[in-house]
Amino acid sequence: MGGVVAVDALTSRFLHHLHHDPDVADLRAEHQRFDAARFTERFPAFFRLWFGVDEAYSQQFGPPRLRARHDGVRMDSVVLHDWLRCMGRALDDVVVDEALREEMRAFFHGVALHAVEAFATPSDS
Repeated sequence: MGGVVAVDALTSRFLHHLHHDPDVADLRAEHQRFDAARFTERFPAFFRLWFGVDEAYSQQFGPPRLRARHDGVRMDSVVLHDWLRCMGRALDDVVVDEALREEMRAFFHGVALHAVEAFATPSDS
């Protein structure tokens, strides 16, 4: 995707849309439950690790442990839609190559859907 600069640009634009898009209120409400400074530091670091451009996340914070880190977070179709909206807009802002952008959009859709299915508690469905 273009290394640290590109990943940081993507996560920065995601956070911009999270904070400013009036249509993602449910996701924003979930996000506001967490320490903003800590999240803003960890979010790009996680994506750098995920895309294989930097291993600082693991060195600083340990293994990602996504299930544990999302414990107590509302995981349903509404939050999924909001997350995908923010990521889709971030992809539109950052990824110039249309084929790559659509490939990444499909990838993130699959990952987000899996997260909802894997992390949701039975009472969430």
